[in-house]
Amino acid sequence: MFLLRTADPDSLTPAFPAASQANPGNGVSLMRRILSASPELLDRIAGLIGHYAHHRTLSPELIAAVNYTVAASRGNTCCESYNAGRLSRMGMSDDDLARLASDAPESPLSPTEAALLSFVRRTVDSPDGVTAEDIARLRGLGLDDADIMDAAYLGANMLAATVLCKAFYRDEAGRA
Repeated sequence: MFLLRTADPDSLTPAFPAASQANPGNGVSLMRRILSASPELLDRIAGLIGHYAHHRTLSPELIAAVNYTVAASRGNTCCESYNAGRLSRMGMSDDDLARLASDAPESPLSPTEAALLSFVRRTVDSPDGVTAEDIARLRGLGLDDADIMDAAYLGANMLAATVLCKAFYRDEAGRA
């Protein structure tokens, strides 16, 4: 149940176009429905999503993994289940999802993406703990500062999505 008036899901376009994401979960997410309460904000967020949907470096799997792991760590069921579904459609198993959620050393992502995901998780959990050595390590893996910023912003943005989901959505049992 949405606490705000939202658009009919059939009137909303999916967040990730099929052409750029190899058809991974093109449904309208609960978060997109929540944001539809403010059409202008939804349009601006759509532009941001477009940035990530066509990112030159960050893979669709990494983007969904950042969203999934941050959402799962914060109890954001809206975004956790949506991104788990996206990752499953990209070929990840339930075991892969469990490894992502636990930040296990064995990752279904490439070593560079796994390092960036781990960095984002630590950044979201303890932003004042980021060090110059962390950045140097990621640069040493071939990531540039824009890649690092884009991934960190994605993780931080999921914190805002968590607040909005918990504030404006309730499941059938009335839970946020």
